[in-house]
Amino acid sequence: MTSANWKRVQDLFELLEPLPAVERQACLEREEPDEELRAETLRLLESARLEEQAQQRLTAERVPASSPERVGAFRILSTLGAGGFSTVYSAARLVNGMEQRVALKLFHAHRLGDDARRRFEREQRMLASLDHSGIVRFLDAGVTAEGRPYLVMEEVAGTTITEHCARLNLGTAVRLKLIEDACRALQEAHRQLIVHLDLKPSNILVTGEGQVKLLDFGTAKLMDETGAPTVTQQLTPLYASPERLRGEPGSVSCDIYSLGLVLCELLSDQWPFPDRESLSSISARAQGTLTPDAKLTGDLRAICMKALAHEPAERYGSVAELMEDLRRYHAGEPVLAHAPGILYRGRKFVRRNLRALAGTAAVGMLLLGAAAYAWRQRIEGAQRLEEARGMAKYLLFDLYDRINELPGSTAVRAHMAGQAQLQLDKLSRLAGAGVEIRLEAAAGYDRLAEIQAVSGTSSLGNAQAATQNLGNARALLDAILASNPVHRAARVESAHNALLGAKLQNWNSRNTAAARPLVELARRELDKAGGAFDLSWARARSSLAIQEADLFEFDRDYAGQRRVAAAALAELAAWPADRRSGSDYLLRRVALLKRSGNAAYYQQQFAAYLFLSCKKYHWNVWHFDEQSASFSLR
Repeated sequence: MTSANWKRVQDLFELLEPLPAVERQACLEREEPDEELRAETLRLLESARLEEQAQQRLTAERVPASSPERVGAFRILSTLGAGGFSTVYSAARLVNGMEQRVALKLFHAHRLGDDARRRFEREQRMLASLDHSGIVRFLDAGVTAEGRPYLVMEEVAGTTITEHCARLNLGTAVRLKLIEDACRALQEAHRQLIVHLDLKPSNILVTGEGQVKLLDFGTAKLMDETGAPTVTQQLTPLYASPERLRGEPGSVSCDIYSLGLVLCELLSDQWPFPDRESLSSISARAQGTLTPDAKLTGDLRAICMKALAHEPAERYGSVAELMEDLRRYHAGEPVLAHAPGILYRGRKFVRRNLRALAGTAAVGMLLLGAAAYAWRQRIEGAQRLEEARGMAKYLLFDLYDRINELPGSTAVRAHMAGQAQLQLDKLSRLAGAGVEIRLEAAAGYDRLAEIQAVSGTSSLGNAQAATQNLGNARALLDAILASNPVHRAARVESAHNALLGAKLQNWNSRNTAAARPLVELARRELDKAGGAFDLSWARARSSLAIQEADLFEFDRDYAGQRRVAAAALAELAAWPADRRSGSDYLLRRVALLKRSGNAAYYQQQFAAYLFLSCKKYHWNVWHFDEQSASFSLR
């Protein structure tokens, strides 16, 4: 039956149920022309009638005409409650001269055949092994002279978990702690292969001291030794899982669903389904045509909805998983029930660390942590490849420059470099990575080396690590060019790699002998990559000119220095108009103007002034006049 047809049957049931039985058929024929839907509605009405009769019979049987005075060694004091299968009494016995108060559950004889008696004996042995502060302690068991089994447990002076929270008007945090206590007790039972199968507020008591106690394990069912589900027809429909309502075997997942209902009710003070106790609502739950509405928001809603999933496989796999999500909620971490996403995980990281971190550098650390946490997911195949690529790119190219401008951010940048190193190493080791992936890894290594030690930037001063990463990039680039010599982007990156190495040798170590062959390598690579204008190629050309000019200066060949700088300035002037702006272009021009012979004027007056001013005003508010070689605010 489709969900639309089932909804129609429910509507018809609600319409006909209040009517006298003699009027229902005529009304049904007027309202619904479809014979199949009429038949299904009549079956549902008949089921309701039979259930009502059964409930009336059970009510008549529920409490004996008079309570027994004694059961075994126990003196009956009063009746605590009664159900269709047993009556629970407050009782007492003398132990070493002291009166011990207990709860005694006496089973109705008419409910117990030979199979049930054997099951009772097995259950009492298992229940005796349960020893947890959150489970009502099992004390004794026996059979009366009339053949009626009974269980003896500690008597708990408390109220149901819902009544306790409502009476004290407890906040969300305290209510969650009570649920967590119930989870720990239930987890112990599951560890002993015992599933409760009747979790509801009346079976979760809270003492005056705030101690949670699970009740009614006397009617819990045992999984077999392999953990397989157990078949039982004993249930409370209101809190039963859909599969239990359909008569399917009970399992751990059933307990998680029932606990999810209690959790949802406890947090929202509302029932998550319409028509709380109507038969049509319960039937719709069994068929999966009624979706719960947790009436909560955010992570708590996600947790409740996962616990209340219609399909057992979509719920938490164990009580431990539910407890882990509650722990994550308390800690401000992303919960497993929530759909994953970079914005969600990033927000959780920022909120979790907002008080712990302060200052400008701390803001940078928050940004880093949000990014790192968002990408830190262990996945396989193409997803793992994308993770490494995205993380390295985000850290080295997107986030680093923003954090670099923050004062006191050295520690943050060092941490970012370490994280980027891990991602790049992972990326470079991936088996079967294509050319573009390896080229990305090489560019990442070059960028990381620049961050770590190349002078002229806010480097971290780690020349050894920078040299190692330049070597990592060189190995990847050589392998790419060996198989594809005409790969232009790889040629340009190879030139960039060589220039970074030369800069490291020339500026950091003053080792011009080691720098010269690297500058020559860069020139050869750029000559091989020549062709139409490309920004990466053009930038590498100007960087090459700067390096060559510096080597001429070291040799005191100032004419050669000015010649190289002038040619490079002419190349800059030939850049497309839309490229002759921005901080990168302006800084290259200032550097070349300095090397063209106007060192004192341009270096002292403009470079220092603009560097400080642009930190404050940003580059896009400055205008560079190429004719006068001067800067002004727009």
